[in-house]
Amino acid sequence: QTFVQQIDDTFGAVVLAAEMAHDPKYSEHAANSVTDAAIISLNCMAVSCAELHQEHNQDALDLGRKAVHDKWEELKHKDGKIYAATLPHRDFILAALNGEKNLRFRSSRVTEQKLFKQDAKKMGKPTATSSINNSTSRRNILAALNGEKNLRFRSSRVTEQKLFKQDAKKIGQTYGHIIHQQQHFEEKQQTYLDPAFNQELAQRHQAELQQYRTDTKYKSKHNSNSSTYQRPDQSRLYFTQSGQNAQFSNPTKAREQKEMEDELLGVDDAYDQIEKKMSYPNALFITGDHFWPCLIIKPDQTKEFKVYEKIIVRFAYPQDDKTQLVPPGRLWFDVDTIKAFEEEHAKEYGEEKLGYPSIKSRESIVVNHIEEDDEHESKTEDLTKTRSKSARRRDRRKEKKEIASNPNQANEGKEDEKEQQKQQPKHKKTAIAPRPKSDHALYRIMMHSTGRKHEYELFAPKHKDDKFGKPMWLQCIDHVLSVQEDEYELFAPKHKDDKFGKPMWLQCIDHVLSVQCEDLRPRGLALKKLKDEDKDIHRVIQIGKQNKNQPLLTYLVDAYNRYRVQQRARAIQQHPDDAKAFGKAFTDPITTNFILNKCKGFDALIGTGYTKKVKSGFMKICKSAISVYHGRFVRKAPMNFRSVAGAAKIDDNITQFCVYIFKAYECVDHYVQTTQQMAGLPIQIDLVIVPRKAADALGDISVRLEGIEDVYTKPITLKDADQSMREAIGWCSGQRRHQRVICVIDRRRAKGDEDRVEDVMYCYQPDPERGCHDFESDDLLRLPESLVMNSRKCILPKTGKEDNDVSVDRPRGGMLTLSFHCFAADEIRVYLYYDGWGTRFFIEDIKHYLPTLFPVAEGKRIQKLFAVNKQERFMALYEDCRKKCTDSRFEQFYEKLVGDKSACH
Repeated sequence: QTFVQQIDDTFGAVVLAAEMAHDPKYSEHAANSVTDAAIISLNCMAVSCAELHQEHNQDALDLGRKAVHDKWEELKHKDGKIYAATLPHRDFILAALNGEKNLRFRSSRVTEQKLFKQDAKKMGKPTATSSINNSTSRRNILAALNGEKNLRFRSSRVTEQKLFKQDAKKIGQTYGHIIHQQQHFEEKQQTYLDPAFNQELAQRHQAELQQYRTDTKYKSKHNSNSSTYQRPDQSRLYFTQSGQNAQFSNPTKAREQKEMEDELLGVDDAYDQIEKKMSYPNALFITGDHFWPCLIIKPDQTKEFKVYEKIIVRFAYPQDDKTQLVPPGRLWFDVDTIKAFEEEHAKEYGEEKLGYPSIKSRESIVVNHIEEDDEHESKTEDLTKTRSKSARRRDRRKEKKEIASNPNQANEGKEDEKEQQKQQPKHKKTAIAPRPKSDHALYRIMMHSTGRKHEYELFAPKHKDDKFGKPMWLQCIDHVLSVQEDEYELFAPKHKDDKFGKPMWLQCIDHVLSVQCEDLRPRGLALKKLKDEDKDIHRVIQIGKQNKNQPLLTYLVDAYNRYRVQQRARAIQQHPDDAKAFGKAFTDPITTNFILNKCKGFDALIGTGYTKKVKSGFMKICKSAISVYHGRFVRKAPMNFRSVAGAAKIDDNITQFCVYIFKAYECVDHYVQTTQQMAGLPIQIDLVIVPRKAADALGDISVRLEGIEDVYTKPITLKDADQSMREAIGWCSGQRRHQRVICVIDRRRAKGDEDRVEDVMYCYQPDPERGCHDFESDDLLRLPESLVMNSRKCILPKTGKEDNDVSVDRPRGGMLTLSFHCFAADEIRVYLYYDGWGTRFFIEDIKHYLPTLFPVAEGKRIQKLFAVNKQERFMALYEDCRKKCTDSRFEQFYEKLVGDKSACH
């Protein structure tokens, strides 16, 4: 049904583009943009057809052919002109349904905006009122090339009013329509889980298939172009003259061509070009007729040598919160000019607002303090090297005793110190007053290491203090230390917004999300453009942070998934062989039903002091956050009766699969228990099992890992699996903290090697440039969802022909992944990923949920093992694993929220 719906959507996209192209009230630019989207839809449909051919799903393909025939026949009688214009698109869809390969268009249309960025001799700028083919435009281009002046157009076209400038009624209608569409989509998806609706849908499909396969009117259409089809040029799919005459570029080919030219001809490093011009790292960025002060940032070349074609700069306030790559030709290094512009900047924004030392301050430091500072630093360094921490601590205690015994002397010392501070230059003064010991955790955030890939500037001290003299960012996080142990503080601290009118805690969380977990927020959207449901993710994370740094979003999502899995397991136990009775006993709860009706413990969790309205608002925020998490980040696990719909089954021995899972539990638990004393935690361990008869889509794993420096490869058997995995994980991680290790067990056999007993294990860490080899080291800054993001980025590297790495949301070859997030001996979160979805996993799930991923016969085998209890060794391994890889914090949270202690074990 999903595939048929995709056919309908593709048809709608194509027809809409054709209608817009033939309607004079729409511009060619609008019609071309809609056609771009229609071609993307055609590409996606071609991929779906290829997958259905691989799965030999002839029923779905026949239903698609029938839908194409019916849709275009209806269009033929309704509008013959549009029908004739869309025939190439129909032939493309039929070719995909008939199994034609290599149909996808990998180039994209070069828009007018991109054309203007090309060489002026090849592509001139059009006039304000004429197209690029107009003779007037060509005359203006020639005039510009001949040196004529004052040709620029200073006026701009008045566009329709933007949404944020509309009245409240218009905005409400717009967002109401969006919410209605989202709710309609969610309700439609939920109906597919209803057994009664599925039965009705199956009957409807059978009737349509019977009609398609017996009615002669479909026969000629089915084989019309199956053997003679030739894919047309991409330009033929456009309905306008400008679209058909447009240029098309393949970004991948262009990038490969540039890399080849750079390798053959060499690339000049931009920093080498500016080195002789620089007296200071200060510079001016030239944009049009304006100059803007900026700071040159030199990259770290200690780890890996890299040639830079552009310069990294950080602009002066108020643009000092981001860095940018700029060509060296756009930078000005004349010292006098830079000083003049920095002085102008200081007059406008204040001396302290530049964001980095000015040239004037650098010159004063060099002249007045360089010799004195060098001598003082060398003495201090020698003293610190020779004296231990305990000795320095004794000196401080002795100094405090002397001050307590002689307060007059202490006051005199303070007066002398104040006098010395007055005589010191301004740049020597400290900007922040000393804080008590309780604020040390906050200073860890502000002084966070900048040596990692991303530089954190979360709680900017550039904002003004409030009326009590405390930085407002400090108030945001101070609640972590002050709230009660068992009650939630439901609001962010009540403090003034910054000068842009945005709560600063929202900016902090948004920055952390964009750095650690970019898929959990809409990409490319500024904070002010986020919808309320997107901000609910921010709110839940913030509430968790200010309540003992609890991973509230993770716990809510895990609790929802655990409830679903356990309710399904209980229904299966009651009706193991009756699908109809199972459907009556179990209905997969939607998020609203779970939060509002099943979570009876919100009152106990939140505590006293809040009204019903506040608690109800908090519950709605939690519901929204869970829905956004599953809609944007990790898909929900399906809860079918016997098998997972839409996914290829794991064609392997389920008993051996389970033993590997038992061994993984033993290995991880042993590693955690032994490395806890050696500061080897936290760590992320991803175990991937490739089934014995997996599809060939995964290819040779050793070839995929050729670019990885250190790969631990070893034959492995069920008997020594835990020991082999333990050695491999220890070798890859090096007992270091905040690392990620991937362990892949390949059970496939080559031809002629079917009798081999051993499987092959590969253990490695991803390359640092992939950004998923480790995770944030600071407990207050780290998001637990960032470990899930690691698994979403890469499990196995891509090959040369692939666009993306293999990951848990882009799996290949029927692989199953268990991800262990190890934070402490009693805090290990285990997640199961398969076919693009994921859920929290407990060892009891091998009884009732894991069998749904295998053929029915294998599922019954594992159920028989638990029923008759014949395999004593198997049952001993199972019972032993129930005590391993526990998560006591989550179990307490779940018991308090749902009131069901047995839902975890």
